[in-house]
Amino acid sequence: MYKTIVKSSVILSTFLQVGCGKAVINKAPASDNNSAIQFITADSFKLSVNIDESGTSSDSSKSFEKDLEVRIPASLNVKEGNAGDGKALIYFNSNTESDYDFYCKYIGGASSETPTEEDEIVKGLKYNFDECYTQDNDQGQIGFNPGDAVTQYNNSSVVFRVESADPTENTTVEAIIDIDWH
Repeated sequence: MYKTIVKSSVILSTFLQVGCGKAVINKAPASDNNSAIQFITADSFKLSVNIDESGTSSDSSKSFEKDLEVRIPASLNVKEGNAGDGKALIYFNSNTESDYDFYCKYIGGASSETPTEEDEIVKGLKYNFDECYTQDNDQGQIGFNPGDAVTQYNNSSVVFRVESADPTENTTVEAIIDIDWH
């Protein structure tokens, strides 16, 4: 099998070096200051929060030293415990608890605070995207959707907070946020 892999690699390498015989012209696109941002790499980061049975939790945050694009996640994964019908928030461009550009709200997938039926327990293993807002108490609704890229400015943070989960057990929730560096 090793010989087959090496032989295939040599053939592929030779093909890529020889090409199809057509001339390749490296023509740069016309310069336009309003053109789409060119991304150098794509990456992601994880924020994890634990909320105990009493409802006590602490925020998790990530700061950056330069501007970049982050993508709004569609859902948040429960690693331990259950979301129930609880609530989690992700704040973008946050400097303090009350100073942020906007936040996105996520709701636990179960239909009750403490699911007992198997299908409801499974639904409670995720917090699903609900909506994004510019002001406290779900005021100032904005039209962002999961997958949308938003600018995260330097020296500000993305802050992840779990406000409620199934109160009968400790729950750990993870937010995976994709980054487009530019």
